[in-house]
Amino acid sequence: MKPKPIGLMLALIFSILPAWAQKSELKFKSIEVTHFSKAEGIELTSDFPDFLYACLLSILKNNPKYSKMYEEVIGENEFVEPADAEQSLILQGTVLEYKKAGTGKSIVLAILKGLCAANLEDWENPESCRVPDRALRARMVILRRANKESLFDREIEVFAHGKSEYSDRPEDVIAEERLAAALAQAVAGSVKKALRP
Repeated sequence: MKPKPIGLMLALIFSILPAWAQKSELKFKSIEVTHFSKAEGIELTSDFPDFLYACLLSILKNNPKYSKMYEEVIGENEFVEPADAEQSLILQGTVLEYKKAGTGKSIVLAILKGLCAANLEDWENPESCRVPDRALRARMVILRRANKESLFDREIEVFAHGKSEYSDRPEDVIAEERLAAALAQAVAGSVKKALRP
């Protein structure tokens, strides 16, 4: 019995595909994550930049969805071999705005993002709906390490709420932690889209 040409072709494609996919994802030698700065007048706690920095490092290093794009994710001011500078990146950013989100816009966004149920019965139970009451807008930039050429520049807006029935910590602190985690996730996703081959 002769092997069928379609079966052989499929076997060949499936044997080559994993190696090809792995090669195409690993594109850069390293990415350096830096602390995001705050624009003048932004009223966030002094812990916010450190928390955001830790979230970004954790997501980019530990989430396979993002970590496959670089050989190494490094912290701020870590050494990179001069020979690797052309294939190395720097991630920088600035927090541009932090405010209490507008009620109408927050409710619409909460429903659209699945944070709230859209039916009226669930509105009777306030714990079933987490309407964001804080908003944060930031600008992220990806630079090539060798010549500081800007490869990607984008503004991102994230929303979070500060209420928690499980914690007696201040709402502002809880909201900042949630905003930092949401911003880190959004930045990581934007980095992946920007650097996709």
